[in-house]
Amino acid sequence: MTSRSAIPSAVLVILSAAIGPGQDVVPATEAPPSIAQHGVVNLASRMPARLAGGAIGRGSLLSIRGFRLGPMEPVRASGSALAPSLAGVSVRIKQGALETDALPVMVSATEIHALLPVSVPPGEIEVRVVRNGQESRTPAKLRIVESSFGAFSRNGRGWGPGEIRNGDGRRNSLDHPAKPAQMVTLRGTGLGVVEPQSIQVVVGNREARATSVRPAGAQVSGQEPGVDEIAFAIPADAPKGCYVPVRVRSGGYVSNTVAVTIAGSDGSCSTAEDWMEAQTNQPGKLAILALIRIAVRLVVTRREKADYLMDVGYANFEVRTSAHEQNPYYLLPPAGTCTTLAGSTTLSSLIRPEATLVPAIGALLDPGSITVQGADGSRKLRAVKPVVLGGNTPWPQAQSKRFPLLLAPGDFTFSTAGGREMGPFSTTIRVGATIDWTNRDGIANVDRERGVTVKWRAASPKGWVLITAVNSDEDSGGAGLCSCIERASAGSFHVPPNALANIPPTPAEPAGWPTNMLIVAELPGDDTARTTSSGSVDHVVAFFASASARNVSFR
Repeated sequence: MTSRSAIPSAVLVILSAAIGPGQDVVPATEAPPSIAQHGVVNLASRMPARLAGGAIGRGSLLSIRGFRLGPMEPVRASGSALAPSLAGVSVRIKQGALETDALPVMVSATEIHALLPVSVPPGEIEVRVVRNGQESRTPAKLRIVESSFGAFSRNGRGWGPGEIRNGDGRRNSLDHPAKPAQMVTLRGTGLGVVEPQSIQVVVGNREARATSVRPAGAQVSGQEPGVDEIAFAIPADAPKGCYVPVRVRSGGYVSNTVAVTIAGSDGSCSTAEDWMEAQTNQPGKLAILALIRIAVRLVVTRREKADYLMDVGYANFEVRTSAHEQNPYYLLPPAGTCTTLAGSTTLSSLIRPEATLVPAIGALLDPGSITVQGADGSRKLRAVKPVVLGGNTPWPQAQSKRFPLLLAPGDFTFSTAGGREMGPFSTTIRVGATIDWTNRDGIANVDRERGVTVKWRAASPKGWVLITAVNSDEDSGGAGLCSCIERASAGSFHVPPNALANIPPTPAEPAGWPTNMLIVAELPGDDTARTTSSGSVDHVVAFFASASARNVSFR
């Protein structure tokens, strides 16, 4: 194969001048474009197509990921003038005898954004990319439905603060929250041609009525092609908070979750439930430290089950700047509400309760050696990676070293020797009693259309309980996760159907390790750490948590 670097630069200049602007010179022997497996999704939600909400609505904007798709530098269509080809790249749609083009909005080497014509009817389609006359060999197969909305988020990844405008036209944000009963507008794609009354918007745990929508294919001044807008009023009794979850049901499909900021009576949002986010999203040197007691029950049959009790430690030191994105796992919604995430196989690691402590977002710091010390002994930790400190675990990769349980009630001290970027540091965490999931044995099946009620006895009434449901699709690796938060003193919570809609069903005969898990965890109501060495880091998040988990069948 002749690589591009082997062609003299002068020749490239001459060929570029002959072809004209906007064209990318591709040697005749270069391999054709290739669409990644499961690489075509709704541009806004980014939800895997095999999940229910990953169905593609008519008139959707698509994200097509792959290799050699277009020029190295991204090229965007100018304004709203779209054509079947952009920079020598086109996207071909085939549905039976019907053949048409999706209209490229942006093309690059690894991703294409393209508008699916609203004229393509519901059904199965094949998608191919053609670049400078070379067609991708293996088509991507998609399911087109009348309507399946994906909500845009500000980070472009389908989670976090949504692309939402307040009634005054300003972007909804922590600095400009919405007020109860105020009109807001949510941007997304995939509505198809629908009437406002057929759309259900859920804000926190309250239903809002869509008052208007921009129909797919409509030409509105200043509006990008394929972008839908839903206008609705914030329910007067919606929960207040900085990250109130918003989901949309259209055509029978539930969208991804984005967040809206809703002000309380004082005009600002509250983060009472989310002291972690207040620390983790500040610039500076950050320490995230956790000790967790986890009880896991794996049920094979009515008579076959195995119980595992383990202690896990986690230590992470990083430096964050304002440019670093937020960590989705610390953007907790208000009490009594649920948020969701969807992604590819990386989410399947969340079947391990200790892995809900996700890797660093900022640049890693070298803390030197890390030790956690309690009354009954000490253990060494590795930065960023959760470590089993004691007990028994069902995961073979963690069974190489077995220690007795470590986390008895009392004080435990994290200490570091110091490294290149930070000096010695120590923090004390108080370990207490653990949560009791009282109806764990009674939940073997979860009906996603009815929801599920979880009951518990908390160790402290001042804390918070996090209920997490997760599963992944065995064929595609697409994973859906739902996390709900409630006050520990409540003692129970009903996970609603709309929060479970995009969790894949469990096969009648699951293969491999179970990914279908329900997890109930208790988090402290505030930071319980005591930092005894200042100056090494700017912010500390350190706590003890307990969790109880079991595998369930999602129906």
